[in-house]
Amino acid sequence: AQRLFYEKGYTNTSVAEIIELSGTNKGSFYHYYSKKEDLAEAVLLNSHYQHVELRNLFPEETSLVRMALENRVFWHVFFCHENFRRFITDLNRESLHYESHYMNDPCKEYSRKVFTQKEYALIVNANIGLRRNLSIFMYDNFQKYEFYEPSDFYLTNLFKMFEISKEDIDYTLKRSMELFYTLEITTEGFDFYAEKKK
Repeated sequence: AQRLFYEKGYTNTSVAEIIELSGTNKGSFYHYYSKKEDLAEAVLLNSHYQHVELRNLFPEETSLVRMALENRVFWHVFFCHENFRRFITDLNRESLHYESHYMNDPCKEYSRKVFTQKEYALIVNANIGLRRNLSIFMYDNFQKYEFYEPSDFYLTNLFKMFEISKEDIDYTLKRSMELFYTLEITTEGFDFYAEKKK
């Protein structure tokens, strides 16, 4: 599935093609996944977790800075690789819903406010809409921007939703960019590898 999604895009890949390439059968597919969307979410989360692993490279940094760095790398890969960009945008156009607790948790930690359950649910849904619509917009307009611009926009607005202080926002944006430029980043399909420059 990962290979087909990368080569053809999510929208243009059928379940029948996935079954044929994997050498399995329809029963096996539907035993593990109720629909193609579930499999796409698994592929997407596998890619996201590779980005999240970046945080382990800088244990001395704040959780907010490490989360922001992961976001910067995501946008860097989005800008550099057409197939990754198409896959992410296909999923967002299909309104695939996936939780971003790994983005929200550091924000809650640095928030100046304790949110009610209702308030938090609204922020989570606003974040999903922001992320979804930004990637769709950037798919058609990425050549007009530098990779850090949608990252700055996304992070700033996410942080404001969580009522994080301006000082913390400014520091986090600046520090995460400094750390970004210390990385060597390579990608292969949806798989991505990062290490500190020697």
